Amino acid sequence: MDWSLYEFHVSNPVSPIWNQFANDTCLPDPELPCSGKGYPIDVINATSPEHVQAGVRFARKHSIRLNIKNTGHDYLGRSTSPNSLSIWTHYMQNMEIHADYFRPKARSVEVDGGAITVGPGAMFGELFSYLDRFNRTIVGGMSRTVGVAGYVTGGGHSPLSSRRSLGADNVLEVEMIAADGEVITLNECQNTDLFWAVRGVQANPHEPDWQWAFWGGNDGRLLEIKRATDPDDIFWCPLCVGNERWKEVNGRLCRS
Repeated sequence: MDWSLYEFHVSNPVSPIWNQFANDTCLPDPELPCSGKGYPIDVINATSPEHVQAGVRFARKHSIRLNIKNTGHDYLGRSTSPNSLSIWTHYMQNMEIHADYFRPKARSVEVDGGAITVGPGAMFGELFSYLDRFNRTIVGGMSRTVGVAGYVTGGGHSPLSSRRSLGADNVLEVEMIAADGEVITLNECQNTDLFWAVRGVQANPHEPDWQWAFWGGNDGRLLEIKRATDPDDIFWCPLCVGNERWKEVNGRLCRS
């Protein structure tokens, strides 16, 4: 298979699509031998939650760097990690449609309109084909090799987003393996903080003292840096440290 094609990296247990994160900025030289530098040392080909649990617990017990690779599309290099144990979720591709309604765990009311439960390795090309059989679709990306898990945890932009919001906003429930190896369920009724975080939503400005909840003990220090480097509050964003000064009466927002 051609190394320059997405399909090669998707079906490879260690190779990310953006290979600069493995310290390979050029195409491999066919005259040179292969090198494992920049890649995980061992890979678990996970096909069930039990495989993921075993990998997480083993890495935790022996203090081993743990990496997760699904399809390898991550723009921030999180699909690979040198000298690590990697859990490859590519073949966890189960799909189950709930045609009429879906009831998240610990919730007494069903969600009308249907839903679909998918494994982390399900890719949108196959997912759209599966849903075509039921005359349904979902908020998804345009690349057929992108995996669902990475897509929704990164926000999930879609051609349908102008009408149906981001992919992350359409997630009803997540079943995941926690850092201690236990299976936990995240939704609006249980583990709500993790349900918010796992979809890449980050800070929640609607929560009281959200700056402290998000930045923790770094909040005060970051505010000092902000005031030292930008004393006039020229730079602002809704979830940045120091943004509350724009909202003060007669504050920066009124003076702009």
